[in-house]
Amino acid sequence: MKLLLHIGTHKTATTSIQHFLTLNRNHLVSQGYFYPKNDDSAYVFNFLASRIAFGKCGETTTFLAGARKQAVENNCHTLVISGESFYAMTGFFIDIQKRGRTEDYWSSERRLIEQVKECCASFSDIRIACYLRPQDELASSLYNQLIKNTFGITSDYQTFLEQTRDIYDYAAHLNLWADIFGRDKITLKNFHEAKKDIIGDFCRTFLNEDCFTSAESKDFEANTRLNRDVMEVKRLYNATSPDPALAYVSARSFRAINDQFPDQKSDQIFASPEEQKRYFSAFEEGNADLARKFGIAPLKAFSGEDKPTYPGLTAEKTAKIYLKFCEGLHSPRNRAELLARRAVRWIMEKIPGGSKVMTPIRKLHNSLRLRTAGW
Repeated sequence: MKLLLHIGTHKTATTSIQHFLTLNRNHLVSQGYFYPKNDDSAYVFNFLASRIAFGKCGETTTFLAGARKQAVENNCHTLVISGESFYAMTGFFIDIQKRGRTEDYWSSERRLIEQVKECCASFSDIRIACYLRPQDELASSLYNQLIKNTFGITSDYQTFLEQTRDIYDYAAHLNLWADIFGRDKITLKNFHEAKKDIIGDFCRTFLNEDCFTSAESKDFEANTRLNRDVMEVKRLYNATSPDPALAYVSARSFRAINDQFPDQKSDQIFASPEEQKRYFSAFEEGNADLARKFGIAPLKAFSGEDKPTYPGLTAEKTAKIYLKFCEGLHSPRNRAELLARRAVRWIMEKIPGGSKVMTPIRKLHNSLRLRTAGW
């Protein structure tokens, strides 16, 4: 049994690829590719990386063994796993979440990748798939996404860059993957070369042409960013500490009002071209080395020349956005969902066997949301 492990990186249309794989599961099986289901998410396997990062490798090994068995039962030759947080596990699961490290970043990352390989030991052939985009684009998109989806992220952009510097060192990360899995097992792609047809490119490169041409569901627009004014209000709101249910519903409420406060040109540029170039030029040599080693189109570390034009958030605009947010948050639909989510969590945590009862219900809910609304 072969394994295709798609490790990201973040902000390279990974969600769109994952939606395609999820909504075309039956078609992929007919082509010999098995994309399994899981209890954690309707479409993505980042939880497997998180288990490894948090010292629960056995859970990842057990899941992969079960998925391998299902793939065999479905007469498939390849198990497909997609989770962008396999890239930079130390950065995303330990540093950003402020869990503390007892070893330096690169020792930690090597150890975690070695554990990924141990979890995949039952597969006869392992291929690693990874898309890369210029680091300045990753950083700005990642900054927006983390503010959008994560509480506790309140820093300005410059502070965020310093806190996440190691994440942008593509060469150091991917050389570790190559050292541990073998360079011939790693396939890198320049995202800019493929982004206009990212799903087709993924299928042609890592699956086969028919996986794409004969699929029923192909077009997805997922994981859109927050417009700048809404993002800045959400960044202020991130200083609160809501319970998981309120965190989920409030984040969705910000997304729901996003289109009411459109961006102006260059509002999503967070630093001047000079500042960006000074910071990201440190990764140019590593990018060039990756391009040579893996035969991909040259990858810039810094692609933007536009200057930031965002005038800042006024008190009046803040109040207007926050009022709209509160109106949505306290709508009958959101109040009902908030109560339901809190009830589900209480049942899972307080009642013996509650987790087993609620897991299939949560899976059904996630699947319906994916098919009717996307993420």
